[in-house]
Amino acid sequence: MADMGEVVVDTSVLVEHLRLGGKKSQYARTVDRIEPIISFVTVAELYSGKSAWKEEHAKEIETLLAGVEVKFAGRQRSKEAGRLRADRELTLPDAFIAGLAVELGLPVFTLNKRDFAKVAGIKFYPVDTKGKAD
Repeated sequence: MADMGEVVVDTSVLVEHLRLGGKKSQYARTVDRIEPIISFVTVAELYSGKSAWKEEHAKEIETLLAGVEVKFAGRQRSKEAGRLRADRELTLPDAFIAGLAVELGLPVFTLNKRDFAKVAGIKFYPVDTKGKAD
């Protein structure tokens, strides 16, 4: 598959990467073909577990996020996330991530297509059912 350029990466993909130690993760097989963008909420989610505050895990997260563009939410982006949460019954983190992907016109790379599919205009970075990025 050719380079797809910028892709909004969902927290689920990064959590899988951390859990697998980077080996055989969707992200590890894909990162050299994309320019990852994440929402600020993804950073918060990665640090929301108690283990994230252990030195070893914190270093893994920092290494993972090095060079990844983080998009922050101002008033308009936050308002849109609130609308998506209310209208599509998404979690607040998913609403921010989906809203970012739609706003930027970029595909979202997720292991949780079911919830994101509720959002009109959402595009997905292709992932096959065997756990390999297409």
